[in-house]
Amino acid sequence: LARWVQYDAATRRNHANGAVLAFGEPRDTVYKFLEAKVLVSVDSDVMMEAPGSVSYQKDIMAGRDLGGGATEMNRVYAVESAPTTIGAIADHRVPLRASEMMNFVSALANKIGVPGAATSIVPEGFDPSILDAIAKELMANRGTSAVFGGDHLSGDVHALIHAINAHLGNFGKTMVTIDPVIPDAGSQTADLASLAADMAAGQVTMLFIAGGNPVYDAPADLDFANALAQVPFKAQCSSHDDETGAQCDWQLPASHFLEAWGDGRAFDGTASIQQPTILPLYDCKSEHEFVDALIGNAREGMQIVQDYWRSVWGEDGFDERWHAVLSSGVIDGTAFAPKDAVVKDGLVGALPLGERADGLEVVFKPDPTIYDGRFANNGWLQELPKPLSNLTWDNAAYMSHETAKKIGVKPSKYLGFIPADGAADMVTVTIDGRTVELPVYVQHGMADGVVVVHMGYGRTRGGKVLLELEEGKAYEGGGFSAYKLIRAAGTNPYMVVNGANVQHTDNHYPLANSQFHNTIDTTQIDSDREILHEYTLAAFIDLKDPEDKKPPSLYDDDMIGSNPVLGTVFPQSATDENGWNTDKNYQWAMTIDLSLCTGCNACVIACQSENNIPTVGKYQVQRGREMHWIRIDRYYQGTGAESDWPVQNPKIRLQPVACMQCENAPCEPVCPVAATTHSKEGINQMVYNRCVGTRYCSNNCPYKVRRFNFLNYANHNDVPVKMLLNNPDVTVRGRGVMEKCTYCIQRINRARITAKKRGKRIQDGEVRTACQDACPSEAIVFGDMTDATSKVARMLRDRRRYKLLNEEVNTRPRTTYLARVTNENPEVGA
Repeated sequence: LARWVQYDAATRRNHANGAVLAFGEPRDTVYKFLEAKVLVSVDSDVMMEAPGSVSYQKDIMAGRDLGGGATEMNRVYAVESAPTTIGAIADHRVPLRASEMMNFVSALANKIGVPGAATSIVPEGFDPSILDAIAKELMANRGTSAVFGGDHLSGDVHALIHAINAHLGNFGKTMVTIDPVIPDAGSQTADLASLAADMAAGQVTMLFIAGGNPVYDAPADLDFANALAQVPFKAQCSSHDDETGAQCDWQLPASHFLEAWGDGRAFDGTASIQQPTILPLYDCKSEHEFVDALIGNAREGMQIVQDYWRSVWGEDGFDERWHAVLSSGVIDGTAFAPKDAVVKDGLVGALPLGERADGLEVVFKPDPTIYDGRFANNGWLQELPKPLSNLTWDNAAYMSHETAKKIGVKPSKYLGFIPADGAADMVTVTIDGRTVELPVYVQHGMADGVVVVHMGYGRTRGGKVLLELEEGKAYEGGGFSAYKLIRAAGTNPYMVVNGANVQHTDNHYPLANSQFHNTIDTTQIDSDREILHEYTLAAFIDLKDPEDKKPPSLYDDDMIGSNPVLGTVFPQSATDENGWNTDKNYQWAMTIDLSLCTGCNACVIACQSENNIPTVGKYQVQRGREMHWIRIDRYYQGTGAESDWPVQNPKIRLQPVACMQCENAPCEPVCPVAATTHSKEGINQMVYNRCVGTRYCSNNCPYKVRRFNFLNYANHNDVPVKMLLNNPDVTVRGRGVMEKCTYCIQRINRARITAKKRGKRIQDGEVRTACQDACPSEAIVFGDMTDATSKVARMLRDRRRYKLLNEEVNTRPRTTYLARVTNENPEVGA
């Protein structure tokens, strides 16, 4: 007798359980955020964690795009226990404990008149004007609003959110429910618990594991490692030599997904065919082939996939359809059909209200970069700064300033968020007798009484990346395992645990944060040196509309601000009767719309992979030697003075910063060997072979965007590693060389060669930088500013356009910004 058990550590079981309560069966919810005018996020990071998060981020931010003369925006409310990307862009954000979310949703349901919703206690400290404003706006936008909750919230909360959306008439308009893309998502933890119990009792004689690592990521109370030891024969098919494989009798190497055939479904059910880009580098098999062999077959991956779809499509015309699908990438018409979303009678009245917890509560979340630990051996993702906190290489116990102070962490140490030496105070977190010691990271904007711990760290068999030498001392694992605290039993035990015991210790742990040297507060910026420009929507609409025909000339007084004495030593370009540049040279420029940036860091990792940027390791990041060519500066409202903290709910502002490609570049005249030069197309170029590493250019850069290779990071001897890390179109830099953003010059050159072959100029949109390609919200636009019809030229004429620090240092950057616009509700706080 064989049994199939599926398990995902980052489970969405609470969503499934909520759907069962509301509709009587498991369902997934697919959101149509393009249709939503009012969004209410209930402790959800829908733009980072949810299936479809990339699509959702694109749609949400499209509703906030003021390009093309638009004057309307969606309005976003975020009620959350810890800052998220959607909270950072929200027009109104309210910190609230995760255990209080049921009370908030109940109060909201009562306010909008959901049948059966009892009068509930408004969460303690919650501004009633915000609750009233949310309810009023939802009622005024029936069918054009959306309320959604986080993965860690209980099934009761999700069920009540379904009832609210049904009452507002949102189903079929701003969201639909479909059959679950992943079957049995709600029972995964229970199924794994049953398997562990049978294994411990000696009732399992043979166990095959396809791609999972339950010894590491199973809930602690299952004691999966000891249960596995009772199984006479166990084998694992995995791409990594991990904790589970080490305890199996056989480890079978699994193919990387880029070298294997397969198929899968998107978040809305749309099916696609997974095509290999190369033949397998080693003798390995895909999970498809592994499972196929277990049932007595020996087919190749392509045959397995073809045989399945042949059974679906039939034999007639199969080859033609197969090749058409391979060409398009997706199988048309396979999205799951929407289902009637009728909430069960009596649901709302039967749901229990949330209990106000007195002690500390711990919220477990997948890590923003390495997820549940499956990407722990990826150095790029380990070193990628976490959104908002900018922490790298580790996890921590995130808590508010006030919570840390009550535990005994000295607040003065955390005015810079992490001490200069990186040695964070440590606390012990104890749940049901299990204890893990964690460093403390004070995250402003968190709800008091909440400790957030990210999963995915504390690996003991994670790969070469986690064996980095740190000051001559090898460490293994990196970070601390949240799974030692997670339990499978109880009411909503998996993601939120109330009554945790958190104690301050005398120990310290070094953390690496990429923004310690860039942390400044918006209120510290003088009015004549404004880093971030921001308007309310009403103020933006009242701005004077610029002249439509005004060219984005490099030499226009308007382009250098209001100071008339600033000039340039460069000669003016030839212009036509409308003032447009008529030179044959392209003039490249970039704009970044701060209204659309979410701080997700997709641009940072895209730039790293495109441009052969090395990882430097935790110790070098601690020393301020990170190599990313783009950074996402995060600013908090407040002065930073100890007397002014804690600011319970500071505004969070985000600003991507890369090389500004200055026309009057301060880095160029100070280079003694002319390694940094200016091209006729306006790009600040680096001649790597000339660079002798004086670092004068870095010292002279007001934006601090130049990176220096202190060590020979690019010395890779392993051929597969070279294939993985190096883009052949980009020079690999060695020790002693300065580097920075090049506007992806290799992509420009490729487009130039193509355009030359056809005898035409490069057309708008034919050159897209890596950061632009990766940005889900399309905040980044790049192109030729001499083309009056190009998108970048139109954005340069936008009334929100400004240049960073240009009036102060007259650098005349080619990278410009569009000021952030918020759509605040004037009735909030009134």
